[in-house]
Amino acid sequence: MSLLSVKCKLIPNASTADKLSRTVDQFANACNYALRVARQENVWNKFALQKLVYRELRERFGLSANLAVRAIARVGKRKGHKAGGFKATSVDYDQRILSVNVKDEAVSLSTVDGRVRVPMRIAGYQRHLLRSAKSIQGGQLVS
Repeated sequence: MSLLSVKCKLIPNASTADKLSRTVDQFANACNYALRVARQENVWNKFALQKLVYRELRERFGLSANLAVRAIARVGKRKGHKAGGFKATSVDYDQRILSVNVKDEAVSLSTVDGRVRVPMRIAGYQRHLLRSAKSIQGGQLVS
């Protein structure tokens, strides 16, 4: 099995762009909170960390269930090695909180304000790769 990354430009309207920006900010805040707890408790296993912070990430930062799990997984990958903190630059998405409609050239993403549908600007190469993909397992929203 091979993994292929396809970079696509999203074209959100002003309201959607605001929702995406708030999601990026809250995701980074949630990661930083989970990192503080992980350091205090010296817990780096994502399942053990999830028991400690999951509910707080949902309530305090307004993340959906899967966004909270993705934030915890991001912290768990770091394992505390020189992790100075997380900046509001990106959000990890998996197949439950991201869907791509290649025909309509749009993506649907979970945000802290609910799900949004965002048009994509893609060229022939990206279109070909997306149409020929057996599945889309996830993605990363980069601000």
